[in-house]
Amino acid sequence: MDFYQNVLKGKILMEGNKSAYFDIGGIWIALNEETDIPRNEIHLSYTHIAFSIRDESFSEWYEHLRKHHVFILEGRKRDPKDKKSIYFEDPDGHKIELHTGTLEDRLQYYSESKEHIKLYDM
Repeated sequence: MDFYQNVLKGKILMEGNKSAYFDIGGIWIALNEETDIPRNEIHLSYTHIAFSIRDESFSEWYEHLRKHHVFILEGRKRDPKDKKSIYFEDPDGHKIELHTGTLEDRLQYYSESKEHIKLYDM
């Protein structure tokens, strides 16, 4: 809970014995404590949650994560038109991206630069 409240600056909405709900940038995050399931394979996945941040807050977010001792992952090489990202993991190993563009920016970049990607109407 500390990670989602203090690192990701989430607003706590509900807390139970083994669950909590947060609002982070208009996204509902539901945390549930589960101790009897395997967790090792999650570190192998690139699947992640992405949040948009302002370009001018990129350095501020990077320093905020470092201050909280968050392990920042090495990002992939990218075209500057694809904006900037910070990738890191929550305490359970879920990958999170803070991206200086919007989902629409990313899809526009893909439509212009990635022939193999199929886009759908949104």
